[in-house]
Amino acid sequence: MCTVLTFLVLAASGQTQTTPGQIELKAETWFNAPSIRIPENRTYVLFFFSTVQEREVEPWIEKLREIDRREDVVVLGLSPESKERVSRFVDQKKIRFAVGAGSRDYRAFKIKRFPRVIVLSPDAGNGAISQEALNLEGINRWFDPSRGAEPLITGAFTEDSPTDVLRRHAREDSERGESFRALSLLRQRIPPQEFMAYCDELLAQENDVLRRGSLLFQRQWADPSIPESEKEPLFSPSLLGQREEREKPDDGKWAPVGEYVQRIANRTETELFQDFLDRLTDDPVDARIRSSIPFELGHRPDKVEARSFLMQMLPLETDFGVRNRIVGALSEVCDPGDLEAADFLEDQLRTESNVRIVRPMMEYVIRYLRTGEE
Repeated sequence: MCTVLTFLVLAASGQTQTTPGQIELKAETWFNAPSIRIPENRTYVLFFFSTVQEREVEPWIEKLREIDRREDVVVLGLSPESKERVSRFVDQKKIRFAVGAGSRDYRAFKIKRFPRVIVLSPDAGNGAISQEALNLEGINRWFDPSRGAEPLITGAFTEDSPTDVLRRHAREDSERGESFRALSLLRQRIPPQEFMAYCDELLAQENDVLRRGSLLFQRQWADPSIPESEKEPLFSPSLLGQREEREKPDDGKWAPVGEYVQRIANRTETELFQDFLDRLTDDPVDARIRSSIPFELGHRPDKVEARSFLMQMLPLETDFGVRNRIVGALSEVCDPGDLEAADFLEDQLRTESNVRIVRPMMEYVIRYLRTGEE
């Protein structure tokens, strides 16, 4: 049974103003004891997140802690994951604002990617509600107007937007997902050679390894000299499975994933490694289960054993989404100065085919291990 949190707003999409209506935020479990009826004259910050995106989520949590201290703001975290997993995450990250586990409310707000924030604020005097979907930079500017110019707002462009608008977002948007989407639309809009030259121009100026990966991926797809069969897909089986599971959580075929996640914390490191070996297939359910194992190993107290198993797993993994998680987990269990792990990743980098996410992650972790710089 879900616990319901009720307050007066309307769940509209985009950046709009609406008259107030009633919406119910539902979660199986609420942490940090939110009030069941929240005062209506507040700004509400709804934080939609997944615990598996720990590195991406941490900067948001830091900012939301700061915002939550304000008397005119209520911060509410919402995750579709189990109460056990969310409980561990809330404890590990020392989250003090209210968090709901087992929530499907991201659908009502048309959230397609995590993490994401929806800000709902009352307009004084007319009873309307203004709603915006913000990236992290947008949050900083919303709550600190002295930062300067209006940020690029998520959803501020569509497939019909002018080319100059798409170029601006591809170059300047502070959220990688939005710049990637703008770049993808631009690839379909302009001639291949012109698009490839534009990517080369951006690559010459870009130091962020993840943005570089997105640029290389889009450039590869635009290149007419590369057969489509040799171009890397946007989603791996594990990522496709994650999306399908999120969209169809009641589909019985995903039951083994939920059951495994429920008991994963009780598995030993050796058992986790054996589970990984037993699930080395292309089946999306197996891929989803495998994808949960690196995250768990990355948070085990015995970092030496976890490190050993992760390094054995990486060369065996065929799903690039899971490989990316393995590399991320290695960054959790390996300390700066671990040159053996850095050398191992450099060897793997030589044969890594995924330019969009895995190669950038490897480059990031190698730099971290060699220099200590994040």
